[in-house]
Amino acid sequence: MSDQDWKRNGLYRKYLITKADGAPLDSGARYFPLRYDGGDPNAELPLQVYAASVRAFKYFVRFLSINKLLGE
Repeated sequence: MSDQDWKRNGLYRKYLITKADGAPLDSGARYFPLRYDGGDPNAELPLQVYAASVRAFKYFVRFLSINKLLGE
């Protein structure tokens, strides 16, 4: 399956990814649907890791902002 086929038909032709507002997908972007309501027992850990990463990044940005305000 070519790269264009993957973008047009989705992974294994099981899911199609679109933006809610109808805007085109970002060029070269890759998306992966993740069912986390219990239907996929392997989905919970990656979702928790991603959430922890986002929280850590936001904390780091706040830390840098505060240090910049304090002149450190």
